Amino acid sequence: ANLIWRNWSFIGTVGDRLQNVPTAWYGTVFNDSGTWVQDERGFVEAAYQRDLPGDRQIRWRTYYDQYRSENRFDFQGDNPFALAFDPSAAGVYAVDARNGANGDWLGSQLTYRFRVPHLGFLTIGGEGTWDLRASQFGREVWPTRQDLLVVNRLDRKAAAFFQQEVELSSRWKLYIGGRLDGSRYHGVSFSPRFAVIYQPSPSVAWKLLYGNAFRNPSQFEEFYADGVSRVGNPSLRPEHLESWEGIYERQLAKRFTVLGNAYYYDLDHWIIAAPVGDGLTQ
Repeated sequence: ANLIWRNWSFIGTVGDRLQNVPTAWYGTVFNDSGTWVQDERGFVEAAYQRDLPGDRQIRWRTYYDQYRSENRFDFQGDNPFALAFDPSAAGVYAVDARNGANGDWLGSQLTYRFRVPHLGFLTIGGEGTWDLRASQFGREVWPTRQDLLVVNRLDRKAAAFFQQEVELSSRWKLYIGGRLDGSRYHGVSFSPRFAVIYQPSPSVAWKLLYGNAFRNPSQFEEFYADGVSRVGNPSLRPEHLESWEGIYERQLAKRFTVLGNAYYYDLDHWIIAAPVGDGLTQ
């Protein structure tokens, strides 16, 4: 749903997905209809934008986001009650294992754009995100009920950013920006970016873009440790990406545009799951 009223806009969505997985994920019983995964996602957002005198603009947005996940995995195992009467029943019963996660968080962002004399437009802003819930669970339901994992690690994130637009001439434009992010578990990261645009005519444009970005490890990658399939790693550090991109655009006619693109991505400090022995990954 999307509603626009004067300077305000409101948006909300909700979705639910349920999948049966008969293909023996993680060593589950093949072709067993009892193995399934389900997740839900929903959010609501309110945004306010207003143009102010003197080529200025202010924009504020705030949102609530949520995620739900619950999964069932049927593994081949023993039923201790059946074994007491029939020893030949070993390994023919399914062990009902469950895991999942529940997340709720709030966020808000404020952006202010204004003209700097002799330079161009400058955009500055800040953003904050607060976890209300970040729980993960793992349990065995049958034949014996036991909790394997219960964890709820709440994070707090804050960021400040800027972008300066510079009109070097009627044909050349320069964009310089950066964003400083910090969180409770992952310290501070700075992400610079710039763009140079050359437009010799209204129908032709050349662009050179550079960006530097990062991805913090997820709660699952850091803290999921059930002792059965996975070991946690709270010392994980962010992944990093450096990108270069060159673009050529040409308007051939009112209905046709030619676009050429060349790019180079350099991704390092990958976060991957590796075996650590005894059937465990980390």
